[in-house]
Amino acid sequence: MQIRKKFYCLCLKKNLNIDNFATVKEELAKKKRVMKTGRIKYIDFFKGIGIILMLAGHMAFGGLPGVGDLAEKYIHAFHMPMFFIISGYFYHKKTNYISFIKGKSKTLLIPYIVFGGGYSLIWYLSNRDLSPIFRLLWINDYDLPYEGALWFLTALFLATILFDAIHRFFKKEAIIFIMCLLCVLIGHITCFFYIQLPWSLDAALVGVGLMYVGKIIQKKKELLELRWQVTIIVALIIGILININDPVDMNEGTYSNIILFWLNAVGATIVGLNWSRYFCEKLPDNMISDFISWIGNNSIIFLCCNHIPILVVSKILIRIHWANTLLGLVLSILLISVIGQIFLKTPLRRILGKM
Repeated sequence: MQIRKKFYCLCLKKNLNIDNFATVKEELAKKKRVMKTGRIKYIDFFKGIGIILMLAGHMAFGGLPGVGDLAEKYIHAFHMPMFFIISGYFYHKKTNYISFIKGKSKTLLIPYIVFGGGYSLIWYLSNRDLSPIFRLLWINDYDLPYEGALWFLTALFLATILFDAIHRFFKKEAIIFIMCLLCVLIGHITCFFYIQLPWSLDAALVGVGLMYVGKIIQKKKELLELRWQVTIIVALIIGILININDPVDMNEGTYSNIILFWLNAVGATIVGLNWSRYFCEKLPDNMISDFISWIGNNSIIFLCCNHIPILVVSKILIRIHWANTLLGLVLSILLISVIGQIFLKTPLRRILGKM
């Protein structure tokens, strides 16, 4: 009786023919998977693509003159902003603010301190230089040794805390929008005057605005249900705009044309989410999509632990002149995945905030 009720409700909601049992069954199975895991596969898939693009950027992907720079320009236009947008998409205000901060500290700050401290120790033992420790506690930019994307952890932590505080202290949507806009303006102004704030706070302030965009997408579900023809047109336009704009790097506070930065980051993320949905719907139980989704689900591993594996793979492949190639990227992903499994299958998973 309960199954029949769900069946008729879904038919009415999706405007489906009651006789189209196969389609309804697929929708129910999809809904059941999401309820069981608490995750949406195509969003994990898109996050996985973002992580792979991050690794490609760190490798100067392509290995050919000009190819690496061009690829990096397109990758940096959206691959880190998309994570802020997705965080905003999943944002829900918790009742207890202290518990919320503790939760975010476990998943973002503990990995940052453990991995950052570990890399700083390795650097000290080999160079007798303590400066990375101070950078870890203050301006955590590219001067951190083997830093990978550690800056993003503190940026996302601060952005999430600020975003939650705004929603906690202000109830009217118009005021929330103004406060988020104010954060974005302050973030861009500090970057305009080349002011670096502790723990990538300048990037976090811009991230607050990106999280607000994610919240809008969560409310406007139709943005994730675009026809493929529409997404191709949007993708072509975004591709042209990215090429027009100068290189972007949130860690360095480089946004070039701010309007183009926002159009490209938001547009590319919406297109990427739609394409990920298409792919996962067409190949729901595909080994490749499952693996990429796993990467997205465990993105913290790849954010914290990518620089040294990439260096190891590059050192090996450089002997046969295959460094910074697709093979290097694949081997780096596999090596980090093995390291990730070691963390996930042992008590070390606590370091990653996974209990």
